[in-house]
Amino acid sequence: MNKTALCGLGQAAPTAIQTTMGFFPEKYEAKYH
Repeated sequence: MNKTALCGLGQAAPTAIQTTMGFFPEKYEAKYH
């Protein structure tokens, strides 16, 4: 998403989510799978 965004906000906003997915993948898997 951040690679295809045209504005700075679209490039920066997903960073927090991607970081937490890297540190806590089991939380996302439990909730969304």
